[in-house]
Amino acid sequence: MISKALIKPGGLVNASTTLLTTLYSVDPIYVNFTVSEQKLLDLQKRLNSGLGTEKGKAASYRLKLVDGSDYKYSGRLNFVDTAVDPKSGTLQVRLSVPNPDQSLRAGQFLRVIVPASENPNAIRLPQQAVQEFQGKLSVFVVDADNKVAFREIVANTRLDNDWVVEGGLKPGETVIVEGTNKVRPGMPVKPILPAPAAAPGKGAPAGQPSAAAKSKG
Repeated sequence: MISKALIKPGGLVNASTTLLTTLYSVDPIYVNFTVSEQKLLDLQKRLNSGLGTEKGKAASYRLKLVDGSDYKYSGRLNFVDTAVDPKSGTLQVRLSVPNPDQSLRAGQFLRVIVPASENPNAIRLPQQAVQEFQGKLSVFVVDADNKVAFREIVANTRLDNDWVVEGGLKPGETVIVEGTNKVRPGMPVKPILPAPAAAPGKGAPAGQPSAAAKSKG
């Protein structure tokens, strides 16, 4: 597609410096984004091991529009830059995306869902249970004596509203989900595990953490 003309008829044109208009690739259209060094390493492992491919085809990347809806076509990796930006620690990546009905336009913002390798030992935790400080993630767990303990975790991926925890927790440990701003390491607590069908209006006593959850693999 061609954009509007920038020079009117009769205008002075310099062949080397004057921009007349802009041409945009429409189908396919290119989506540019950046990935972190950690995500890049994960992608490289997937490519080397064959994960995320189907019948010899490259892994696909899902796209979400600004309203949260899914774009009906997936993208394919088209270009990866040769160097990581030392200021941001990210790498420029480009996708080629089918756009036959021209519903996507140049300059539009999209969310790219990058495929990630599956970890059968990973644990999902609600985002509200995880604290982030200076690039490190942590949670509060309840030990065998019903006391609060601080625990650093390793989590590089989010799935919906959950963090996918790859290290730092064991299946079956009790993690404080609500009331994290009221607890401190060593504090005795009375964890209230979520019930399948709690009665409306019932909650934790005032001043106590209101819920805890058993971590599941």
